[in-house]
Amino acid sequence: MTDDEIDFSEFVNAVGIFCMLGAEDMLKWVFAFVDEDGSHYIDQGEIPKLIDLLCADGPMRAAVMKMFNSASVHEDGKMTYAQIEEVCNHFPRLIYPLQRMQDHLIVNTFGRRWWKSKKMLFEEVRQQLRKEERELAKAQEKERIAEQKRLASSLGIKAL
Repeated sequence: MTDDEIDFSEFVNAVGIFCMLGAEDMLKWVFAFVDEDGSHYIDQGEIPKLIDLLCADGPMRAAVMKMFNSASVHEDGKMTYAQIEEVCNHFPRLIYPLQRMQDHLIVNTFGRRWWKSKKMLFEEVRQQLRKEERELAKAQEKERIAEQKRLASSLGIKAL
């Protein structure tokens, strides 16, 4: 098997991940996929790959390419995720081809109801993790303040 090929388990994993993406996650996935060098920017050389992913050939391609080329970019010609997100927010149909492909995969694999139940379960777990992260951050902040008070007390300084 070459680097260009995937085996069946890799295919199933990719379909599973892709079908679980919401619109925001899909855009993040697109950005990460196109940002081959991991620079957290899409440079002028990577924009054609972004366009390839977002739209097929045809009249829309030239318009999308012009739009991305004229979008506000850093002086060095690079675009951040926030800038790509802003373009997609102004033109939400840009990710429609990917959403349509996702919908076809959802319908033709396990069906909408099955994927919806998995997405709901995933969102519940995600919310629980976020809650635990917030609680951990609060506990760490509380511990940091207590440590500052102990240090101030040991130095004979009145804590703020």
